Amino acid sequence: MSVKWHNFKVIFRLCKSINDPIVTVQVPMVYDLINDPGERWNLWEQSMDMGWVFQPVFEQIAAYQDSVTRYPNIKTGQDFAGY
Repeated sequence: MSVKWHNFKVIFRLCKSINDPIVTVQVPMVYDLINDPGERWNLWEQSMDMGWVFQPVFEQIAAYQDSVTRYPNIKTGQDFAGY
């Protein structure tokens, strides 16, 4: 739903509360966690020069997807055989 890279957090899907559905945002939300730990100021809305942060974030997503492909989760009830 979100990716953290260094001090930036990019949100792709969000849920306001446990009773609300998960929604995909139209434009990813970018926050600087050092200067805005409460995540009140979406940097993408403030200035559209934050597009550069998507490259390292998408690299993190690709690395995660590669890891899941190489080391899939075990099925429910299956014994872990190790890698």
